[in-house]
Amino acid sequence: MANEQEIDNGLKTMRIMWFSLFIPLAVYAGLTPLIAEKIHIILPQQSFATLRAALYVVSLFTLIGSRAVRKLILSAKKPVRKSVANAHAHAVEAIRKYTTAMIVSLALAEAIGIYGLVLYLLGKNQTDLYLLILLSAAAMVLHFPKRNEILAVIQAR
Repeated sequence: MANEQEIDNGLKTMRIMWFSLFIPLAVYAGLTPLIAEKIHIILPQQSFATLRAALYVVSLFTLIGSRAVRKLILSAKKPVRKSVANAHAHAVEAIRKYTTAMIVSLALAEAIGIYGLVLYLLGKNQTDLYLLILLSAAAMVLHFPKRNEILAVIQAR
């Protein structure tokens, strides 16, 4: 089994990645309204309405997909031989698997905030910006790296 230091190091690295993807959401929420005043994109109202509806649907599927992809990655099993010598290697591989699942799910969650940014730039509707950033942030909070999840992945191997 991986020693506590390896688990702590993996968890620390994952939390740094989490914060590096979470902080931009605050930047989008704070700076976009200030910068967007200088950006003028002309899009026909009907085209914008279609795009807006499509991005809300895509956001919903992205939210569901981030959870599903995370579970899929974490549940993937490859045949392994059980032995004491391999136990450490399997634990390290489990930490890598958890890291991969976290990165993919966080990237998908971040995309939802970007959809809100795009809608705000096109339509100047703060509700779109803040609602999708809030949804993105909520998904990221749910995907925050946890020690017990890493231990569960290691145990499942």
